[in-house]
Formats: sequence, structure tokens, C-alpha cells
Amino acid sequence: MKKLTSALIVCAIIFLMPLCMISILKEEKTQEDEKNTQPPAESEERQGIVIFTEPDVLSDNQPIKVLIGEEVVELTLHEYVVNVVAAEMPASYPMEALKAQAIAARTNAIYKKRIREEHPDRASHENADICANYAHCQAYADEAAQKEKWGDGYETYHAYIEQAVKETDGKFITYKGNPISAIFHSTSSGRTENAADVWGSTVPYLVSVESRWDENDSKFETHATLTIEEFKEIFLEKYKDAVLEGDPAAWFRDVERSEAGGIIKMTLGGVEIAGRTFRNLYGLRSANITFSVREDTVTMTVKGYGHGVGMSQYGAGAMAEEGKTAEEIIRYYYTGVDIERLEIWW
Repeated sequence: MKKLTSALIVCAIIFLMPLCMISILKEEKTQEDEKNTQPPAESEERQGIVIFTEPDVLSDNQPIKVLIGEEVVELTLHEYVVNVVAAEMPASYPMEALKAQAIAARTNAIYKKRIREEHPDRASHENADICANYAHCQAYADEAAQKEKWGDGYETYHAYIEQAVKETDGKFITYKGNPISAIFHSTSSGRTENAADVWGSTVPYLVSVESRWDENDSKFETHATLTIEEFKEIFLEKYKDAVLEGDPAAWFRDVERSEAGGIIKMTLGGVEIAGRTFRNLYGLRSANITFSVREDTVTMTVKGYGHGVGMSQYGAGAMAEEGKTAEEIIRYYYTGVDIERLEIWW
């Protein structure tokens, strides 16, 4: 994404931020691998949507139980969302992108809390509503982590994120009256993925949309080159019955791709493997992979960063830079949703 110059200037004016501090977050990126990869639990009433009863009263000042390591910590919902946004999105992003991230983070907390209260058999944790593990729930950075991350810039960046969360207090995303699983990822391959193509479960608000902005990300396209022997060793260690002989170019067969270009599944050495499984096996940034075999090497060209479902964080930043509001960003990436307030719904 092009430098977020205008947003940084505004931030500098508002908070008297020294220009030398701007570089701190230029390389900051979300911890994206298998973050938020758990699809919404399926309801018997409606596939991909969990139906909730009339909820109890809850506001941003009410507590939420967060599993941090092995300890369950009780925070206000507001405090929790601030710490999630601090971990999930660079503070150098425009305010409206940070607001969109805050709304998504709050929604996920509400969704998980309601699952635990009403569908305990599907709950992620027995004694907590949500956890601080980015690979399972959402990333989380407490005050100490933020100070370590930002150094002298802590007060400036924390205040900027605090403002984004405060201005969205109470806002969360619903589909037909129910909180959604507001899944997000770092950078798409130019188009987000259908939940059904990644996890096999159709979710009406998690469908593929164009995200052209992501192609400007410096991390949009990455390459991984292995020798033929290295490639074989990794695959055969897990799939011992695979037959990887003869022309390596002929190993990759029946590649089925999604609308966004991600590999849904393929056959490799006679073994059928899901795209996301292959991605994890080789430590790649997404399942949108093309293969190039030359002499004794295999090069894997990867587009995007993450599972590709839901909101693209990079796309959100670019949309905000173009003047889109947080609510416009949310409605773009989550199809057919509404944005409500806790004091109305709860």
C-alpha cells in the first residue's frame, strides 16, 4: 500500500508526533498465519449463522473474560478491543481503518461470548469468552507489549488507537439480527475468498469480493524456491505413501481453484490435499499458489497474506485513505450485514 502520508500528517498535527517516530511502524504488520481461521459454528436453524436468543444487558463497560496464556483475565470490552486493535493493525493506518478493525474485534468478542453462553458445546474455551492467541481467536497486546512494540511512541500510538475504539464504542456487526464471526486477514490476492472455498461451510456474509487495493502491498506477492529434493522431503515426511517420481512438473494434478484463485484442493504424488493444508506444510503466506518447475527446483509464487476470508486489513487501510468510512469498509467486506449498537441490541 502506498505510504499513508495524509493520515500520518493528521496524526502528527493532532498528537504532535515527532517525524522521526513515523518510521517505527512502517514495517509493522499483523501477525498473520492462521489467524481467525475458525469458521462460524453452524446452526441447525441456518447454515453458517448462529442464532441467539434475546441477550442480557451488556455495554462496553461490562466485563469480558480473556484467556491470556494460562490465566483468565477480566477486562471491560472497551479495554479488550483497544488491546486487540493495537496488536492487529498498524497504528500508522488511517483512523477509519482502525475504526473498522475495532468494530470487527468487538464483534468477534461478542460473538464468542454469546457462543459460550448459549451454545457451550461449540465454545472455544470453557472458562473464558475469548483468548489472546492470534492463531485461534484474536491477537492481543497489553500495555507492556505496546510499550515494547512502540517504545517512545507508546503514548502517541495508544492515544490514536484509543480514539478509534472510543469513537466506535458499542458498534458491532450483525447479519439478520445476529452477531457475526467478523473474520479478517492481512492481504488478499486481489479478491477475498468465499468461506465455503476455504473451510467448506457456506456463510452468506463471508463471500468473495474484489479487493484491488491489495495488489499495491509490498508483501502482495512472495516466492519460495526449494530444490526438488527439499520439496520431496517435506511432503514425504507427512505423506509417506505419496509417489513423487519422474517429471516433477507432472506431480501437480487436478488443481481446483476458488473464484479468488486460491487452491481449494489438488492431487500431489497421488495424494489429494487441501490448499490450506499445503500452505501450512510449506509455511506459505496464502493458498493462492502457482508452481514453476525448472531443472532441479520448484518455485512457489504466492499472492496475498492469510486465509483471504472477510475483511482485508490492507484493503481497509487503502479504502480509508480514499475517504471511505469505517462503516462503508465493513459493509463492503461483509456482505449483507448491518451495524448496530450494544445499547440497542443488548
